Amino acid sequence: AGGVSVIFNLGVTVTCAGGQPPVCAGKPDGAFTPQPPSTRLKVRQAFAAALDTVQIDARIYEGKGKPGTELVDKSASFYPAVPGHTYDLAKAKQLVQEAKAEGWDGKIRWVCSNNPYGQSITQAVQAMLQLAGVTVETKLVDNVSVDVITNRDYDTACWGLSAHTDDLGFWNLFNNFASTSASNRAGYKSPAMDAGLTLVRAASSDEQKKAGYKAMSEAYIKEIPMISINALAETIASQPTVQGLAKTVQSMVHYDKAWFKK
Repeated sequence: AGGVSVIFNLGVTVTCAGGQPPVCAGKPDGAFTPQPPSTRLKVRQAFAAALDTVQIDARIYEGKGKPGTELVDKSASFYPAVPGHTYDLAKAKQLVQEAKAEGWDGKIRWVCSNNPYGQSITQAVQAMLQLAGVTVETKLVDNVSVDVITNRDYDTACWGLSAHTDDLGFWNLFNNFASTSASNRAGYKSPAMDAGLTLVRAASSDEQKKAGYKAMSEAYIKEIPMISINALAETIASQPTVQGLAKTVQSMVHYDKAWFKK
């Protein structure tokens, strides 16, 4: 899951030096933690309710993708039966109004890739958020990682985790969600998510893994550090005459013991 997703800045800390990165302009050297509108839970809740993943899939993938907002896709081995976010425009409008009443100006920044995919998803997301009453300031760039990872100067961005429920997929989740991870792009810190990650990491059975993914999914739905939009489908294609293939993680296969059956 999370092959196509939206990531939020929940207050990621930046180390300022000489006014750089750009978000540090006018700030003294040292640690600085901006507070963009995406740190507001109601803003993230409104974002989640405003997104119609089926329509996004129709625009970008001609309806041939796997739209959904679950953290773990239904096809996964350890799917924990935790439903994702539900498209609800009326709810999104209400949440926007409530967040504005609490001091939000209704604006949010969005950054994505300047290519056909990035342009398409940007248009779709912007239109859906505008229907909910959000003003979206879009930015299309050659490399989203510069804004998210290098400069850490974003509110929300198009992203992808490739979070399969295998060993590599788990570490993608761990690196992005663990409170102490240096690869935590969003500044997300959650005891509930950390507990779920710990359960999966220490699991010695499928049931224990499933329990861990359930805890992680529940934290994801409640706290919304990101929104999964479309699951990433991977395929291994082979002929029946090819024997001895060793599947590892995702769609990676070892051929060192492969042989042809006559």
